[in-house]
Amino acid sequence: MAICYDLVFPEAIRILVLKGAEVIFVPSRIKRISFEGWKIYALARALENRVHLACPATLLQPEFPGKSFVVDFDIFENRYVIPKIAKFAEEYETILIYDFEPEKLEMLRKERLKSRRPETYSYLVQI
Repeated sequence: MAICYDLVFPEAIRILVLKGAEVIFVPSRIKRISFEGWKIYALARALENRVHLACPATLLQPEFPGKSFVVDFDIFENRYVIPKIAKFAEEYETILIYDFEPEKLEMLRKERLKSRRPETYSYLVQI
């Protein structure tokens, strides 16, 4: 699990995936004005890590629109992935039920993580 603002930082989701996460829940209290940006963060983090996200959001009109969603993937030729909003709540109280299939991404996630070369940028992250 990550919480709202954690989604802004690529490291937070990457660490969860490196520790074995296959589906990450990211509850949020995101304001209407920031919602579209937050959705982009979710899609980016999912793509970077080949991981499913469930993003429940606070519904408290008019400032907090709800609009919870889940991120899944379209997979082409067993190697190309495109993240997508697979299920999306409207601006009223609702329950989303979605059947993730983490095994679809397992090999793609392993390949992605295996390609990492943190030693090449260790100097850059020294404080």
